[in-house]
Amino acid sequence: MNESSKDVIDTMKQMYDTRAYADMMFISKDGKKVQAHACIVSSKSAPMADHVRAADVENGARKVKFDTLTGNELEALIEFFFTWPRNHETKMHLHS
Repeated sequence: MNESSKDVIDTMKQMYDTRAYADMMFISKDGKKVQAHACIVSSKSAPMADHVRAADVENGARKVKFDTLTGNELEALIEFFFTWPRNHETKMHLHS
């Protein structure tokens, strides 16, 4: 992996960890609220992009409720969108 790729991966991880400037709130079936960045989530998944476009706007904030995902599942999905290259390489390394 070159230095530029590593910088992008590190920046994505930092965005996930801090949630700085997050502009979406995803809500699980058990009420857990998970903040995220609409542009990142939308770019990683066409179905999620559809959810972002259809989000309810409440007091200027976009919210999406998932009736089928638990809080842990939703958090894991959002984390995957932000950290996939890092997680993928780690798993590949561990299994090789």
